[in-house]
Amino acid sequence: MSGSVFVYLANAGVSVDVTIENLTTGESTGDTVSGSGIAAIPISSTSGNWVITFVLLNGDEYEGEFNL
Repeated sequence: MSGSVFVYLANAGVSVDVTIENLTTGESTGDTVSGSGIAAIPISSTSGNWVITFVLLNGDEYEGEFNL
């Protein structure tokens, strides 16, 4: 079964590179999304510890974790 991670960005520039990785299984996905608004990034629904990384055009990087 597949799902999505929904992200809301505001004033993050023209575009943002997003990578989502399951640290438990090693699977990952990535996309480039708009720096403003809501975006849906499809992921599997595999259980595990996930990390999401946002990289702005200026090189600033932000990271968060979540569990499924």
